[in-house]
Amino acid sequence: MARNGDIVHHAIPSLRRVLVSLSLAVVFALPTGVLVGYFRQLEQITYLPFQFMRQNPQGCKIATISRRFEKIRFTRRE
Repeated sequence: MARNGDIVHHAIPSLRRVLVSLSLAVVFALPTGVLVGYFRQLEQITYLPFQFMRQNPQGCKIATISRRFEKIRFTRRE
């Protein structure tokens, strides 16, 4: 695998996924967390949805949607 370059071929999409996920977390989750921590009323509004997503990861469809989109967009045709 290392000799014929397959590792690089498989590593690049994996690194892309990690970087996209980290970028989305920085852009959306970090400011959301700061705002929820700063504004008491926003914390009360978001408490139940956040607890649901934390306790029930299958209920959070963002990962499923992004994986389906990624397969459609980044699938290499041979």
